[in-house]
This record gives sequence, C-alpha cells and structure tokens, in this order.
Amino acid sequence: MGKNKWLFAAACVIGLSVMAAPGQSSAAEQSVAVSLPKFEVKLNGNQVENDYRQYPLLVYKDITYVPMTWYDSRLLGLETGWSAQDGLSIAKGSVTSSYAAYAADHKNAGSARATISSFGITINGKTVDNAKEPYPLLTFRDVTYFPLTWKFAHEEFGWDYVWDPSAGLAITADNPKVEKVSLPAAAGGNNVALFKGYYYFTETEGTTVQVYRAPEQDTSSKQRVYSYNGESVYGFNNYLQFWTANDELWFSYHVGGATMGSDVYCKVGDDGKATLEHRGYLDFKPTTNGTLIIRQSVPPGGNNLSLAPAGQEDRNGGSVGKPDLIYGWHITDNGGGRGFAGDDRRRSSETKSM
Repeated sequence: MGKNKWLFAAACVIGLSVMAAPGQSSAAEQSVAVSLPKFEVKLNGNQVENDYRQYPLLVYKDITYVPMTWYDSRLLGLETGWSAQDGLSIAKGSVTSSYAAYAADHKNAGSARATISSFGITINGKTVDNAKEPYPLLTFRDVTYFPLTWKFAHEEFGWDYVWDPSAGLAITADNPKVEKVSLPAAAGGNNVALFKGYYYFTETEGTTVQVYRAPEQDTSSKQRVYSYNGESVYGFNNYLQFWTANDELWFSYHVGGATMGSDVYCKVGDDGKATLEHRGYLDFKPTTNGTLIIRQSVPPGGNNLSLAPAGQEDRNGGSVGKPDLIYGWHITDNGGGRGFAGDDRRRSSETKSM
C-alpha cells in the first residue's frame, strides 16, 4: 500500500449512514467502543461540526466513519436503499444534496458505544460479509455508519481525498454539487432546471405563470419561454415540474380539478420556446413509428394504448395492443383493498383506491 493510501486508511476512512433495520435484536449485536475524531473533516467542501451534531463522524480502530443519513449519502453521490429481506444497499449514482448539519442542542461525549450491524449489505451490487470485515459497518443512534477504506472510497465510489495533519481530512466526490445561483427570489418557490447552458425557472405575475430561461453565465438576462393562466374555478395552481428525456427538456403542469382537469406536457425547443405536445392523464413514449400514448384516466380501463404518427396529435392515434388489457398501471394491495397507480416516472402518481 502506498503512502497516500496508508494515510487515508489509517487516519481517515469515511463512512455513511442509513437508518438501521427495525426489529434488530440488540442481544445479538456486538458492542464496540467508538470516539469522535480529533481532526477536522470536510465533506464536499462542507465543514462538519461533530461536537454538536446529532449524527457525528466516529472513529473505530483508527478509522473514521461517516453516518449514512439521507443527506450525507447523497451529498457524496451515493444512493441507498433498504428492505427487510435484503437489508442495506449502497451504490454510486448521479445524486446530490445540500449539506445538512443535523445540529444538536447538547455536546457529544468524546467516547461512546456502537454496535456492529448484522443485516445484509451490498455495495454497488456486491455482497459484504460484515462479520468478516476488519472495519465493519456500525450502528449508532439508530443510524448505520459505514467505514470507507481505500477500496470503498476510491475504487468503488471514485472519491478524491486530501489529508493534512493540521487541516485534517477533505473528501470530494465527483457527483454534481449544489450551488447558489443568482436567480429571482420567486424562482425558488418552484422547480428549477439547468439544461444546455441555461437555467429554466418560473415566476408568477398575477394569475399568469411565466416560464423563463437565463444563460448560466448571465442569470440577469432572462427570456420568456412559455406562459399560462394558473387560475381556475378550482383555485390557483402554479406548480410546474421540469425533466429531461432523450436529450430534450420537458415540463408539465396541471390545470383544472382532479377529475375534470388535466396535465399539460410541453417540450422546449433549441430556440428557447416551448410548445404544448400532450394534454390529459397519460404517459407517452417516442418510437420510430410515432408516439405511444398510454391513457391513465380513472378508473383504469382496457384499450388505453394508442400510437400517434409523427407530427400528428394524440387524438389521431390508432389503437394498438390488446383491447382487453390495461397498459401502464400497477396494482398494490394495501390490506384494505387494491390500489391502482399509473407508471410515470416524471410525476408522482397518486394512488387511487378502488
């Protein structure tokens, strides 16, 4: 092991935290002594205040552990998951988050007790035998702590690090960073997108919702992309959501009520102008033969799949698939009856009880 690797492993390995498995038997868990680090730590440029942090970094066997809270894991570009059957999964992803201090109102003791986690663990799809790890995952204050040795921090997660005896440890992940942007204050009340050198955001003027874009290098120079009236007999709604698909920027919003209203889907062109492409409760997928339309009105019914030729409106689409089947929905059993929800990753489909 080279000098840098040794310094990293011996003085400062990082770990992350996810909520510990409910129902774990404390009698079966092994208790170990841990302490707070005596050096400074920065995570993606954020100074960590361990003395007054609800989930402080810990040191076990001269290795630093980081709590895998929701914010800490995503701050460092890690996606986490938990299931009672498979346990904890950790994987490098294109996620990010702002830094959360988890400030506490009392000072942490210099030493404490943690337990060795006994549930299933996978890292980037690879099973970890925690009982055989020299630096096992730990549980502290009902949060899982992960030790990031060289093989995890560098080889699995691709992190860079700098260790200095006086400045301490700095860990930098290669995921996107949350940055402050000089946009109008009203833009912060809705969805914001950065796409091909432009910020896209909304401002409300009376009952009109204005969609603007501004160059990334000159956010004071805004250009109107689209506008619509957010007022209806059902009240005012200015919520708008951006997303990208097939290297194109889209946004959607809702007009009207829950039953008589509809969702509106717009695509932003290279000229910075948006056009209304689809309207209704639906999902859509581009194909080489046109656009596949999946109707998702309530209650769900068969014959809800159609194909609109390229350049044609949705209503001109012809029926495809088997008319006695329901496409684009999933069914859940909540114990008191079945629930149906449309499969659309762009928007959160509310489950409707039937």
